Amino acid sequence: MAVSSNISITQNSQNIANNKTNITVRVQVTTTGGSYNGYSKPGICTIDGTPYDFSHNIPQNSTTTIFEKTLDVTHDSNGEKTVYASFSFQTGISAGTITGSTSKKLTTIPRTSEVSLSKKNFNIGATITIYTNRKSASFTHTAVIKFNGQTVRTQTGIDASYSWNTNELFAKIPNQNQANGTVELTTYSGGTRIGTSAVNFTGYVVNSDPVFNNFDCEDTNTVTKTLTGNNQKYIRKYSNLKVTITSANKMTTKNSATPKYYNIVVGNKIEKLDYSTSEISKTINNMDDNTVTVFAVDSRGNQKDKTKALDIVEYSETVLQSVKIERKEGVGETVLISLSGKYANINFGAKTNTVKSIQYRKKSKTETEFESWVEIKQLVTINTENGTFSCDSKEITGQTFTLGTEYDIEVQVKDELSSDTEPVSLNSGKVLLSALKNKGISIGGIYNEKLGGPLQLDKKNVIDWINGKQDKIIQKVLWSGIQYMTADHTITLSEPISQQTSGIVLIFSAYDSGAKPYNFHCFFVPKQFVSLYNGKGMYFSLVDFDPANDARKYLYIKDTTIQGNANNGGVHHNLNNSKFVLREVIGV
Repeated sequence: MAVSSNISITQNSQNIANNKTNITVRVQVTTTGGSYNGYSKPGICTIDGTPYDFSHNIPQNSTTTIFEKTLDVTHDSNGEKTVYASFSFQTGISAGTITGSTSKKLTTIPRTSEVSLSKKNFNIGATITIYTNRKSASFTHTAVIKFNGQTVRTQTGIDASYSWNTNELFAKIPNQNQANGTVELTTYSGGTRIGTSAVNFTGYVVNSDPVFNNFDCEDTNTVTKTLTGNNQKYIRKYSNLKVTITSANKMTTKNSATPKYYNIVVGNKIEKLDYSTSEISKTINNMDDNTVTVFAVDSRGNQKDKTKALDIVEYSETVLQSVKIERKEGVGETVLISLSGKYANINFGAKTNTVKSIQYRKKSKTETEFESWVEIKQLVTINTENGTFSCDSKEITGQTFTLGTEYDIEVQVKDELSSDTEPVSLNSGKVLLSALKNKGISIGGIYNEKLGGPLQLDKKNVIDWINGKQDKIIQKVLWSGIQYMTADHTITLSEPISQQTSGIVLIFSAYDSGAKPYNFHCFFVPKQFVSLYNGKGMYFSLVDFDPANDARKYLYIKDTTIQGNANNGGVHHNLNNSKFVLREVIGV
């Protein structure tokens, strides 16, 4: 004989709107053998914390439901619920009081609506549907729309969906072309807040470039305008292009953007012009392109451009291709010029291009400032058909180019627009030695027939000088000795050559087991030699009645020293250089 029991929970139906589930709790007792009680006995069943009293008998050899209750239980706010039930029953027989308990996790009731959008990435201005995906037709919603960190709108009373015109987003991003946003949807059941869901989106600005259709432009360079006769014609690299944006032509912006500035582009030159409601302008000097483009730029960086073609006059600058200035035959004060070049032989429109001037200016190497420009266009042939000019070895007259003076010279050519200047140098034209047939020899310059005489030195007649008609030459012994003047022989003079009146005289004599008082040779070296060729070598030919004793010495002459050469001793090239020695150096 035995008594057993069972308690169960059955889920019947659910009320989503009210967040409740209908359940049935049932307690059953089974008896076997002789166990039974025909009298009703008390019991208690507790369901979800609420006690329910009951009483019942227990028949023999049967299964009897002693307690059954159907009721609604409320779920938690998140829609979840676990129901607990227990019982206690006094059998009134040997089994005594029997107990039991059970629990059941109920099906979760969907609660918070899951918000979604018809498009999560969209162009601003489109109409977007906000879907609530609500779990109950009785639920209502409030949507809070945020964009770029700002609240755009709070929309209440939304049922299943809401049609949203996104134009209002433009104003939240006046300085950018896209931003991120969120729709936060709060679900209500009546006045009870159930929960909140959210969805992210990205909004893009499109079709919002500024409106800009026209501008004015003109050449403001008075020189080029005079040449073309038209401020709508432009000479490449010389015209100054002025762009003007009038109030009537100013840009207008779209969808909450603001006007910012204009970029004016001509070739590789760009000028920025800040926006204004008034008339504004900007000039690009020395423009170098066939078109001008103006970009109107708004606060988002969106832009609209307008391009205009320009009436261009192609012009190439005048150029000096070669310049040579030289003294006639390399010496003297007569100076010749040769040059060539080209220019643009074009018609600008109102005027034809011409070579306006060809001139030069000079200064000595020791001066810092140039003299005034001197016109030499009259020396030059200009070919207007092929645009060239040239001259060949034309004498420059009316100017003095002092003999012995080096000059820096600049030659410049100008046409109607451009000029080219080339630097050249002119040598001193200094002559070390010159001779005039049947007249004489001049040392240190060109022989002067008016001065006369068989020998001239530094523009002086040496014979007259010696005869006392000119200044007397003061002679000094600057060195005395006996030297072959081989490579290891260097003599030091008592005074520099540059301090002598005219130069030095070197005296050689014969040598044969000692210096001999015969067969003397004297050689004059002008002091200008040292200033022009300091340390350079000079030959001295020495002769004897016997050709076997002829010699030649090679000396390096500096201002204060004279150095020998390895070949100055012994026999070299059939010359017996050991037959002569240097005896004295005389300052004269």
